[in-house]
Amino acid sequence: IALLEPRSNTMKMGVHRDTLGAALSGADQVWLYQGPEVKWDLSIISQQLGDKCRVLKEIEEIIAEILHFSRTGDHIVIMSNGSFDNIHQRLLEGLRHA
Repeated sequence: IALLEPRSNTMKMGVHRDTLGAALSGADQVWLYQGPEVKWDLSIISQQLGDKCRVLKEIEEIIAEILHFSRTGDHIVIMSNGSFDNIHQRLLEGLRHA
């Protein structure tokens, strides 16, 4: 499971928009956070990856979906240059109580 918050300036400006889909294609499932600072529509990546990719604007929705989708033994890769609204800890706590 791959989870990405485009947080760096190059990511927010869409510099990697043409290569991001291929970079994420090896993941079974992908969640992308369409934060208010992101200057381009991440649904471009969703179109490239198909049904295995979700673009959401709310971190709480991302957490809820990952907790629902993930199973014992899954690997979750979280990619961000920042705190990502403390998603690491929030997912760990949710997984402990699942």
